Amino acid sequence: MNDRNCRVASYSASPAWEGATELQVQTSGSAAPAVVPAPAVVPAPARHIRARGVAFRGPHAGDESRFLLEEWTTEFDDGTSSRDYVWVRGQYVLVVPILNRAVVFIRQYKKAAERTLLVLPWGGIERGESPLDAGRRELQEETGYSFGTAEIYGPFYDLPDKSTGGHWVVVARNAYRKADPSPDDGERIYGIELIPVGQLWRHHIPVLMHVGALRLAGL
Repeated sequence: MNDRNCRVASYSASPAWEGATELQVQTSGSAAPAVVPAPAVVPAPARHIRARGVAFRGPHAGDESRFLLEEWTTEFDDGTSSRDYVWVRGQYVLVVPILNRAVVFIRQYKKAAERTLLVLPWGGIERGESPLDAGRRELQEETGYSFGTAEIYGPFYDLPDKSTGGHWVVVARNAYRKADPSPDDGERIYGIELIPVGQLWRHHIPVLMHVGALRLAGL
């Protein structure tokens, strides 16, 4: 199989629930979810936003570009305003690689969590890179796997009040082993695990957005 033959099977530019007017709720003892109308919310339009940089000094050169913090003041048409500290970030990609009805995971040490976690491959989207290309690159670096066709979903916000960052989900249903992993310096990957789809939810998956990506893939 050759990467030059890869193509995108389908593409979704926005979350599926955008514009939804109903909310499904499972009630006790019912065979099917009950449909409850979602309340109508009319947001106050923002007049303008003022941003002021907040100084950051990191121990390593270049840290400032990764941790750009700004103080934002938002004024609304109803005369109210709010002030928040916003982390200005880029986009990253989260890959759901599926091989023969199994999902490819890695065991990776996560510094903020201070432990090794079972996670999906993911990483930042570089300048000029598409989510599809970023997903293929990150998957190969962290696992040695690649893929042909893929479904792309996003972008999704992570913390829409506190961060400009977001992520895309790449669902690769025909992953295959291509090479040995070549993780970046500083990454500690302690193994690759293929978990059968039928056993997926018997495992503890500790990152909430990874759970969402798996559900988005229909698993």
